[in-house]
Amino acid sequence: RPQEWVVGKCIGQGTFSEIYKVTLKGSEKTAAVKVEKRGIHHEVLNKEISVLKDMQERADYVCEYYGCGKLPNGLSGSFLLMELCRINVSEYRKSQPKQRLTQYEGGFLGLEMLRALRAVHELGYIHRDIKPSNFMIPSDPLDGKFRCYIVDFGLSKKHIVDGKVNHPRKNGEANFRGTSLYASVHAHQYKELGRRDDLWSLLFVLTDCINGGLPWRPIKDDR
Repeated sequence: RPQEWVVGKCIGQGTFSEIYKVTLKGSEKTAAVKVEKRGIHHEVLNKEISVLKDMQERADYVCEYYGCGKLPNGLSGSFLLMELCRINVSEYRKSQPKQRLTQYEGGFLGLEMLRALRAVHELGYIHRDIKPSNFMIPSDPLDGKFRCYIVDFGLSKKHIVDGKVNHPRKNGEANFRGTSLYASVHAHQYKELGRRDDLWSLLFVLTDCINGGLPWRPIKDDR
C-alpha cells in the first residue's frame, strides 16, 4: 500500500514523469516510485505499467515490479512502484575519468545491454527509446553476477501479436518516437520503427559512451 512508504528525494525525471526513492516504514527496504508530473495526463506511464507487468517472471533484464495505483490524497495521476537500481549507464559514464568508458568497459556493458534488448524483443516488444539513462546498473559492474536492466517502456510497442511478427511497413508513416540524439534515421524520417531501430540506437549509445560524445550532439535543431 502506498501509505506504507516514505517518499524521499527525486532521483530522476523525464518528459511525463518523475522518479523518487522511497523507503518502507519500519524497515530499510527501498524502492523507486515513478509518478506522473503534475498537470500532465498521458497514457505513457499506464503503458509502461502494462508492459512491465507482462514481462515479470519472463525476462531477466527488467526491474522487479512491486505494484501500481492512483496517487493518494486527492492527487490525480498514476504511480508505479518498482525495484530501485544503483545507477544508470549515463550516470556511470559521467563518473568515469574523462566522462567516457574504456573500450573494455564499453564492450562489457554493450554486451549486457544487447542481451537486455534481445530479451525484450523476444518477449514481443520493441522499445523505441533506447538511450544511456534507460539502462540501469543494479550492482557493481565488476561483480561476477552483473546484469544490466532495461527500463522505461512508455513508448514501447508490441511487435509480436498472436505469434506473428509485425514488421515495419516499407512506406509506413508514424509520429516521432524516441530521443532525438539517439534516434535512428527512420525515426527522424517519421517512419514506422522495428527491432532494427532499437539496434541502431544502441550503436549510437555505445559510440557516445566510449567516445564521450556523438558528432551531431552540438546540433540543436531536432530535424
